[in-house]
Amino acid sequence: MRFWKLIVGMAIAAVALAGCLGPGTRVVTSTLRNGTASVGLWHAFGGNNCSWERLSSFSGVPADVIAKNLSHAGPQYVEIKAGDVGFKTSGCVPWVQADGALDRKFPATASGQFPGDGEYRVGVEVPAGRYQATQEMGCHWVRESNFADENLGAGGGAIVDSVDVGIVDISATDVGFRSEHCGTWTKVTT
Repeated sequence: MRFWKLIVGMAIAAVALAGCLGPGTRVVTSTLRNGTASVGLWHAFGGNNCSWERLSSFSGVPADVIAKNLSHAGPQYVEIKAGDVGFKTSGCVPWVQADGALDRKFPATASGQFPGDGEYRVGVEVPAGRYQATQEMGCHWVRESNFADENLGAGGGAIVDSVDVGIVDISATDVGFRSEHCGTWTKVTT
């Protein structure tokens, strides 16, 4: 009986380890395997200058980068797409599959407050509504339509971004909300 408990425990640990992505460059696969990144939504809980890149090849030229992001603090999301060849990350705590067994959410409090640094899923962690930040100067926020591309414009994930404005209307159709240097956000209307 102890033998089977050990085998089951090792299998669970292997699945858990396969569900985390630490720093480095990984090949993207359609299903999760140990040492690879799989297609889907991934979540990191923060880090020091957390950065990621979605890659189209490993030739080492700037054109290999499909999309990238650098965040100074807080939780982050990235959606790895089926056409991606590689995923590169540094400075982040390990990435986990969003909504998987190892994922942890950072929901707004019952009074509608959430920290200003990081990226949050609208409707999952942050309800739609009007929010006001405790710090306006230096505050940078972005309403997002996806987590695959942080750029503004056609095909980009940013719906709109603003600097030095401490009020935002987050729409129920937004996928995500990112902010830096804004202090705490408090919901002021629904």
